[in-house]
Amino acid sequence: TASVSYFFSDAWGLDFSYQMFITKDYYVKHDAFYDVLENRFGSDFFVSLTADSRRDIKTGTGRSGRVLAGLMYRKRFGNLLLLPRMLIGTTFFHTNTGSAFLKEKDANNLYAISYSADKTSQGFVTLAPTFTLGYQLFKRVVIGLDAQYSYCNINFGYEEELNTLSSSQTNVLRKIPYSQQLHTISLGAGVIFTFD
Repeated sequence: TASVSYFFSDAWGLDFSYQMFITKDYYVKHDAFYDVLENRFGSDFFVSLTADSRRDIKTGTGRSGRVLAGLMYRKRFGNLLLLPRMLIGTTFFHTNTGSAFLKEKDANNLYAISYSADKTSQGFVTLAPTFTLGYQLFKRVVIGLDAQYSYCNINFGYEEELNTLSSSQTNVLRKIPYSQQLHTISLGAGVIFTFD
């Protein structure tokens, strides 16, 4: 997390922060996608992921973060510093696409199935009350402990398409909604440099 704060009075100020997240790695997502298809189609088809699918899953991995801004209050007790903040912003991530070949068992029928999201890049409104407890070591150096709760409502959908390769006929099998109330609590420690 990186943040910049500006105080327009001794007690009140504005805070701007950027947070980057580490998401599941490529191999976890690749294996999970394959397992879903194998469980659904494996009794009737041989399943193999396409080269495009492997690339798209890898490209989408790890691209997530949060941008927040809001009001900040500052209260000093000797060397102790209390910094509660009420922040609002957006949580963003890149959705993965996926595709696979389905070869029908005991037959020559070959299909391509694909999944694509409403958007390749998603952003969702996020609320994040935050509290920092700091201790001033030197005139311009503060050691801080952070606690943050955040909430956002993730809501988008995927479209599942089946392409019959022998006839080039494409059918939309279903639209898959994805909705999740995301609550997170994060704790951290860092160094604060002051210039007032």
